[in-house]
Amino acid sequence: MAEQTERRYKILLVEDNRADAKVLQLALQRCEGPGKQCDVEWLMNSTDVIPFLRSPERDSYIPSLIVLDYRMPTDGGRVLAALKGDPDFRHIPVLVLTGSPSMKDVCDLYRGGANCCYQKPSDYDEYSRLVEIMTQHWLMFAARCSN
Repeated sequence: MAEQTERRYKILLVEDNRADAKVLQLALQRCEGPGKQCDVEWLMNSTDVIPFLRSPERDSYIPSLIVLDYRMPTDGGRVLAALKGDPDFRHIPVLVLTGSPSMKDVCDLYRGGANCCYQKPSDYDEYSRLVEIMTQHWLMFAARCSN
């Protein structure tokens, strides 16, 4: 009988804050279910996303999810527009994390093609729970194109 291997998921994290990136990675390790099965590539600059995905070294790299911080020194909304405007990448779910309480920002994100927008919790346990919910929904239950 062939040994069954667990499925690995790829998450591209676009986050300029080193501490927030680390918290997300720790929360993934703490998850039950698919969160534990995620390999994370982390970019600190939103302008690096499209070149990263198009680089010859990453020829077969298509993330299962892109997790994007909205408020970055270089606007996260621009990379969202670039991803959703590109036929090679528009099928990849883009989940946006924001600390902004502005409903205008949230509406702009959805108008720009975000698949979902989440408020960043300030409490680590709440953040871990959010990461678990996100990964369960988007990696287990939501239908998506295969990579």
